[in-house]
Amino acid sequence: KLTRGPKPKRALKALELEPEHVAAEPTTAGMIETAKAIEAPLRRVAVQLYSDDQDRQLIEHFEQRGVAVDCVAPYVYASASDDDRVAGLIGELAAGRVDAIAFTSKAQVQRLLELATKRHLERELRAGLGRARVAAVGPVVSAELAAAGVRVDTMPVESYSMKPLVTSLCELLGAR
Repeated sequence: KLTRGPKPKRALKALELEPEHVAAEPTTAGMIETAKAIEAPLRRVAVQLYSDDQDRQLIEHFEQRGVAVDCVAPYVYASASDDDRVAGLIGELAAGRVDAIAFTSKAQVQRLLELATKRHLERELRAGLGRARVAAVGPVVSAELAAAGVRVDTMPVESYSMKPLVTSLCELLGAR
């Protein structure tokens, strides 16, 4: 059991299990670096993805080692039937009625940007994100936002989970 961050570690603990390995850093690169040191005769691994189109580097690492990989993507964000709700959020952002927005996954960022493009709301989304305070749960999400040209105002310093994210956002908004 190789875990990336605090969530999977807590999930294992709830099952009275412990990870054998913890990623050097909570990123794909950190997972790969840690996986390289695992010398057990691996034949098959299961990899939890955060989206179907997630970066495949970890999967490719195992496949290059001759390991069969089974993937599961349990996180599903706003299906197509929720497009109107996501477009409504973009409208609220553009109107300046959202003080802050927090992103907890790369897939959320991608979903918001894809819908804005699909609905021709890119200008509204950019204006809204320019006004609102933007929080990212960790470096992966922060990098995705930055790649899209979105300013990140706050991010937890050490632990990339919900409580530190909310704390950093509260500190930012309190200083406003």
